[in-house]
Amino acid sequence: MKKLAILFILMFSIQINAQTFSSSLSNNIITSYKDSASASTKGSPVLQFDYVIEAHKMDTGYLEVTIKSSKDGVEDEVFSLKPLSIDLFKPKFEIHFKNSVKNSGEANVTEIEELNDAKISILFARLISFERTEDERPVVAILSLNENIPVVIPYNKIEPVLDVNDKPKNDKDGKPITKIVKYYEIINIENYPKVELTFYNGFIEKIELETKVLGHRIRFSNLFSIGISSSDGIRKFNNHKLQSFNSFIFKDGKLSKPNINSETRGQYLEINFSDIIDYDREIDINANDISPEPTKLVLDEVQKTTKLYKPESTKLFEAIVYSDFFGVFDEENPNGIIQTEIAKKFYINTKRKQNRWYSYILPPAWYSDAIGVAEYINLNVKISKLEENNKFLKAEQIGNENYFSPLSLKQHESFSIGADINLFSFENQNKKINTFIELGWNYGRSGLEFSDQAEDQTFLNTITTSANIAFHIIPEKRYGFIASNRISKFMVLNDDLIESNEFSFKSLKNGELVEPNKWFNSSQIEFYLNTSSTGKLFMRYSLVSDLKDFDNNFSQFQFGYSFYILRQNGKIK
Repeated sequence: MKKLAILFILMFSIQINAQTFSSSLSNNIITSYKDSASASTKGSPVLQFDYVIEAHKMDTGYLEVTIKSSKDGVEDEVFSLKPLSIDLFKPKFEIHFKNSVKNSGEANVTEIEELNDAKISILFARLISFERTEDERPVVAILSLNENIPVVIPYNKIEPVLDVNDKPKNDKDGKPITKIVKYYEIINIENYPKVELTFYNGFIEKIELETKVLGHRIRFSNLFSIGISSSDGIRKFNNHKLQSFNSFIFKDGKLSKPNINSETRGQYLEINFSDIIDYDREIDINANDISPEPTKLVLDEVQKTTKLYKPESTKLFEAIVYSDFFGVFDEENPNGIIQTEIAKKFYINTKRKQNRWYSYILPPAWYSDAIGVAEYINLNVKISKLEENNKFLKAEQIGNENYFSPLSLKQHESFSIGADINLFSFENQNKKINTFIELGWNYGRSGLEFSDQAEDQTFLNTITTSANIAFHIIPEKRYGFIASNRISKFMVLNDDLIESNEFSFKSLKNGELVEPNKWFNSSQIEFYLNTSSTGKLFMRYSLVSDLKDFDNNFSQFQFGYSFYILRQNGKIK
């Protein structure tokens, strides 16, 4: 029970790790009020209750402001700000602060007549300082919506086949031989479009453009994500097209939708992505990655231009703390009561292309729309806090022989650091699934115990190389699933240390010791849930087994919570 209590205290303490501005509101913020006893107007009152203003930044970019009263049962006054301007803050603050005082039933105050403008300005300045200090974000680009966007309308014509003398050919019955020829009509859209874009992990993930073409209201969307992490991606905007949701028939300068009995097939309209927006990147020192933070933007006739920012400095590094349920309830289980994982993904090539015939030699391409090559390097560190009685691995015994197995060494890994390098990425937005193939390398340390004496305890260094395939299912932004399978080769760098202490380094198979099996298979299913702007909840199950003998295995069932390492706990101003 002690362990379980520690686990839940840890999880809840992490969950309240939030970035918050907080300040008391003094009496002298009120310039004049009506006194309850005399109904006359007076200066700053002595308030019966305490009032506090708090603020924190939401995922949407809005600053949520809360005014709290110390009187029990009084509801908090909450309002949002965007943009953060004094003209917007002042009237909202006055209304909600007056409501809080009124709802608290202050004995001496009938009505607040006027608040101190200077005090409100100072309070607003402190909010500005808080927002800019805690959420410093470099500008990476200015995004602008273009005018006079051209639309490409494909259509077919039936034309005669000509001979070498440019005369129509006839068949053996004397009838003209015809062929279908594809033409393109290019016209400008009739009104200012509305464009919605989402940016995520170095890509423009989704684009939807709504406009009017020849009297029809038409929506266009991208087929797959567009890389934006480097200037090379911007130069190749011209290679990406948006396609209309519906097909149309173009004839005599008019568009019409094909009906079920139509002999003529409709064709999809297209817009070149480079004709839609202007991505004016910001030049800065060492600013090689020009992709913005995950965000959604809307550009239209009212707002034609907007700025794109890097993530806040406080969101640069994310850690996940896991607790293994098997380790909590089984003291003999060495998987570790607490595991901390820190990972940082660096995108190096965000260029995806529509599948070609040669990409279908890889099975994930069969259900994907686009493929990317060598997109990222994922650096990772894992620290396992093992139980004291399991901190060092004790030798197993068969007959009179004491031995350490590769699987046990892997299970007792207390520290590892390494990287996964992406080979291929496969994307399908319609099926809501992305597939990633990676090669990995990890350095690890495992503790060994050769006797009950402290001097006979030491650490063993290991190297693990691996190949991994992961299926990322993304129904929506609030939750998702990841199923993966990793085949790895486990190598001990100083196995002579085991033999020098008169122990064996071997594997167990059918009750007998054999040469160490260094190949493992790791299967994992993970579910995550976005709970707030400060982190995610995770639940995962992993099974690690000998590749040649699946009877030799160990498993982990873990619950975790992520948080940003650089964020501060409840910053008080």
